Amino acid sequence: MKLEKIVDGPKIDGVILDIETTGLSAKVNHISSIGLLLDYMGQNKFIFLFAEEGEEKEILEEFLEIINSIKPIISFNGQNFDLPFIKKRLEILNISYQSNLTENNFDLYQYLRSYSKITDFKISGLKSLEKENNLERPFEMTGKDQIKLYKTYLKTKDKEILDRLFTYNFYDLYHLNKLLYLKEKIDLLRKVEGFFIESYKVSRGNLIIELTSPEKYKNIEANFSYPLCSFYTNGDGRFLLKINIEEGYFDNENIGYSIDNKFFKLENKSDFTQISENYLPVIFEKKYINENIFQLVEKVIKISGLV
Repeated sequence: MKLEKIVDGPKIDGVILDIETTGLSAKVNHISSIGLLLDYMGQNKFIFLFAEEGEEKEILEEFLEIINSIKPIISFNGQNFDLPFIKKRLEILNISYQSNLTENNFDLYQYLRSYSKITDFKISGLKSLEKENNLERPFEMTGKDQIKLYKTYLKTKDKEILDRLFTYNFYDLYHLNKLLYLKEKIDLLRKVEGFFIESYKVSRGNLIIELTSPEKYKNIEANFSYPLCSFYTNGDGRFLLKINIEEGYFDNENIGYSIDNKFFKLENKSDFTQISENYLPVIFEKKYINENIFQLVEKVIKISGLV
């Protein structure tokens, strides 16, 4: 069964995907519906592919036909659940598909999660994000409720149940489209002097910060050295900032990691105000102190002469 609806919302570059299933294991359960939200002649169209008894193969083939020329597939945790589940069901049902089905897509959940340390953004589930952004649904329903309703529908063919399942899947997609602005928000939070901070890690007494550079620096090779610090690239567009960190007391009770601040002379923007101005706190209880790290990155980029 295929149902469609023209809806409002931000313009979509790609196709937003959400599936409903009869359980978590693709080996023993099947897909009950596939929801898609995409651009159709300048408007947003919601497509609901619903599996009546024995129609899972049919809706999967319809799904492949629809997304054949549309990229990327946009989802919320779809890289971990929706797409692997779809791939497994395609294999079990012996349906051929493009090998790049799961490549070059965009998963908002994974994106927010990957930058949570850098931006202090607290990652949560879709429904929590909806509430935080004042996005309301006409009714509350869980994944378990959906499974029960689907099984009841197959027995009764109750149209009200079908409408409820349609609406439940629709709002997953409709709200996800409205939440995609969070990508731009995260990108702004991790941007420093045109560079984007990609990751932090601690290795052998050093804090290592990975950045991606503006286009004009994609092909250059550079190596800048400062006291207890180096900033370099191999010409692949990735820059690494490596700086020595020391463990010590921030105050009478709290121990963390800091950098030698005598060369950089940066303002300590953390809550640890009792520490000597010669040290800048950067890590406390395995959490990164972003206010200080970001100004460190900004300072290094500026003194390198790249901006």
